[in-house]
Amino acid sequence: MAVGYTQKFRDVGDLANKVKPDIDNMLHMLDPDNTSMQFLFRKFGEEKATNPVFSHLEDEYIGNETAVNYSTGYASGATSMTVDNGSIVVVGDLLKSEKSEEVLRITAKSSNVVQFAAATNAITDNEVFRIIGNAFGDGQNAPGFATVTEDKITNYCQLLQTAVGITKGAELAENYVGKDWALQRAKKLKEHAWKIERTLIWGEKLSTTVDASSEVVADSGAISYHTGGLWYWMRNFADSDKVYDASGTITEANFIKKFLEPAFDRGSKNKVFFCGDKILSAISAWKLGRLVTRPADKSFDIKIDDWVTPLGTCKLIRHQQLNIPKVGSPVNGAFGFMLDLGKGASPKWKVHSPTKREKVPLSNTVLVQKEVVWTWAGLKMPDVNNHAVIFGVDDYSY
Repeated sequence: MAVGYTQKFRDVGDLANKVKPDIDNMLHMLDPDNTSMQFLFRKFGEEKATNPVFSHLEDEYIGNETAVNYSTGYASGATSMTVDNGSIVVVGDLLKSEKSEEVLRITAKSSNVVQFAAATNAITDNEVFRIIGNAFGDGQNAPGFATVTEDKITNYCQLLQTAVGITKGAELAENYVGKDWALQRAKKLKEHAWKIERTLIWGEKLSTTVDASSEVVADSGAISYHTGGLWYWMRNFADSDKVYDASGTITEANFIKKFLEPAFDRGSKNKVFFCGDKILSAISAWKLGRLVTRPADKSFDIKIDDWVTPLGTCKLIRHQQLNIPKVGSPVNGAFGFMLDLGKGASPKWKVHSPTKREKVPLSNTVLVQKEVVWTWAGLKMPDVNNHAVIFGVDDYSY
């Protein structure tokens, strides 16, 4: 069969049927590795979960300050006042005003109403009083007592699964970048690790029943557990000064006063700061960042810098997933989590079952194969006030 004839110089178009395509033998993955948080959590301690639902108990010391709760305040000479939290006050306590520095000795108490000898100064609404101790006469009866009831904190282990499948024909086919089955398995393992990382950061605690009519499930009515991640625990349970919304541009003064100081006022003076690029750029540009910032370590291919501040030392770790806000977040911009990984305070990865890879039997044909990578784990978050978070940083100034 004649292909055809032409009278002209042969050009590339004439070679179309036999030109080798120029395809690189290296497959270039376009998404960076973002799993530093789970690796460090495992390094600092991993706990076995014997049940998908796990709990821990938290206790705290009795408080030592309360505020006046009376809109019009009290004139001088008052002998009683209503406070926000009378449960921390007992008869004999000495309450010192942070405004006037007058000291009132409590002589009686009923719920949130405390009594004392006539006050010399007027007392205003929201005036803060601090318990500085107590005082008793020789031979006087022992004081009453106040106590704290422990909190039971519960979270869940979440079952995460990632599947990969291939037909026998695709498995046997020759490819420029090697066997496709091996490539897809490795790729899905990496994607599974990213799922774990995103769950660790953004997960929302939930227990729900799977709808058998819309999903293929072995047991209709099966319970799906969703673990609460770092942002869930900090946003809902940390004190307000531990959650700082920068709402756009962050200044060095506000960063120190509204984030760094609260971040170090409890727990260890050595913490780990996972942060987005804009926050790292700000620290590098400010004078604060020039105090002492030095390369410290490279574990699991994670670059870590020690940042020594007058308040404490933190290990700076760039985390690219923190450049993207949580879905539905009211603001855009970088996040930063300052975490205390010290003994007893560190968030823990509770593992009901470690990551496994299993073949899935398929009854319809032997010419396909499928594997599922699965992890059953959740986040234990003790004492959220040992940690801090900053978010909404889209720029910085001096």
